[in-house]
Amino acid sequence: MGPWMKVKLAQVCSSISDGDHLPPPKCESGIPFVTISDIKNNKFDLSNTRFVPKAYFDTIDEKRRIRKGDVLYSVVGSYGIPVYADTDLEIAFQRHIAILKPSSTVDSRFLYYSVLSPAFYNAADNVAIGAAQKTITLSALRNLEIPLPQLPVQRHIADVLSAYDDLIENNRRRIAILEETARLTYRKWFGGHNISADGAVRFRHEVTKGGRGSVRAKTTTLGDVAEVLYGKDHKKIPDGAIPIFGSGGVMRYGATAIFDKPSVLIPRKGTIGNVMYVDEPFWTVDTMFYTRFKLPNMEKMLYYQLCDYNLAAMSTGAAVPSMTTAILNSLEIKVPPDDLRVEFDMAVEPMFVQKRLLKKQNAALATARDMLLPRLMKGGVA
Repeated sequence: MGPWMKVKLAQVCSSISDGDHLPPPKCESGIPFVTISDIKNNKFDLSNTRFVPKAYFDTIDEKRRIRKGDVLYSVVGSYGIPVYADTDLEIAFQRHIAILKPSSTVDSRFLYYSVLSPAFYNAADNVAIGAAQKTITLSALRNLEIPLPQLPVQRHIADVLSAYDDLIENNRRRIAILEETARLTYRKWFGGHNISADGAVRFRHEVTKGGRGSVRAKTTTLGDVAEVLYGKDHKKIPDGAIPIFGSGGVMRYGATAIFDKPSVLIPRKGTIGNVMYVDEPFWTVDTMFYTRFKLPNMEKMLYYQLCDYNLAAMSTGAAVPSMTTAILNSLEIKVPPDDLRVEFDMAVEPMFVQKRLLKKQNAALATARDMLLPRLMKGGVA
């Protein structure tokens, strides 16, 4: 059985629109206003989103209201990230996100998996325009193509791929529990602190055995702790097993690493508050920074300290959130004594090992899913 015919997105969507072109009014509570920074693991994370008044939401036309089965797709900066709406959502979203409303000719989950596929990302990457901030125009998005088998085949493909995603989501929940446990450990050891007369921060060491009470920590800057380095373009890197990170997370897997030691990744454009810790060989794209450490056993310490910073509030970009090396290098960082950093690393390392194993499982599941999709499209798998 040969490949199915290809159709343009405009042929299988009743509408393809973007969000609001002007920032809506803010309020303390109301309707969430979603930006690209709220997209994590192909889902909306509303834990830190802003809100707009309900009255504002009532003015949004139907083609921009998220209904069950719609597919959202980021088109600026951290572009190429789809989100599937498995229920109606009463939220507004920015113009950097497009909304694809599937017609009756396409299964909505099949549409999601089609735009999630590496082949579609590469096609979108080829039509992205702009130097400082890459953008996929709505016109270009409407003209991108996907294979289109009969509806029963689409639904079967979506069922198979959904099984992989269910396993991935279960592992993500376990990773989140481990991450929260490690974060609570960090705050238990170092979260309680006070300022001494000379301005130094004294961290409280909470370990019941061998605890030292208040421990003086040196105040320095991020630039003294680590070197902040730019990521590079990934387009010419062949496929492989090494994760390639964008500001939204892993974009794809390649055959080349830009760095092979533990590092803290900091987005330069787009989702700039999405700080990540990586302890395996990796590549970062040119919208990301990575760090090379000057002090031992500071990787996890810096990760948790940066997570506590509101980096989004330090953005230098008006339309698109942006971060600079000057801002990062000047951030105040606390450095506990060497032995305490070693002890903390030993305490949380088992959690990081478990997270690493689960992430590898997810990477294998995602790779299998992404490899399976084109084979299914060609009729290569029953």
